[in-house]
Amino acid sequence: AEKAIGKYLVYLSSHSFPISNTWLADGLSNFEDEKVAGVFSYPIPGLNSTFWEKLFYGIPNKLRSSKSGHLKNTNSIVRRDLWKKHRFDESLIISEDLEWGVYWKRKGYEIINDPKFSVYHSHHLGLLGIIKQEIEWQRSRRMIDKKFNI
Repeated sequence: AEKAIGKYLVYLSSHSFPISNTWLADGLSNFEDEKVAGVFSYPIPGLNSTFWEKLFYGIPNKLRSSKSGHLKNTNSIVRRDLWKKHRFDESLIISEDLEWGVYWKRKGYEIINDPKFSVYHSHHLGLLGIIKQEIEWQRSRRMIDKKFNI
């Protein structure tokens, strides 16, 4: 990110695959509004996802209808000018993307959840792996809430 020269920073996990050929254009189209700091979409379990990933991530993600949310770098685009003013908090083991989004939302910007920008994603986790991941996410969320007095 430090060496990037473009207007936007695009993040895509190595085990994620865009759902369409227009994925990037779809995500970038959200930045026509100057109050948008970032764009993401909740990932979709892929064909190789485990039963548990499909159950715990697939069903809830299909039920989410809000156009707003918290940034997720599984797939995201952020404004580079804003990133330079407030970078990802590298002291966080996970959820640096969440912290960044919360920071800018508190400054009056929007983080857009755009389903057209979604990706197929899997860590191939079983039930125990999902529970461990959820515990880590909740722990990092508490740290972020404490940081922002939420």
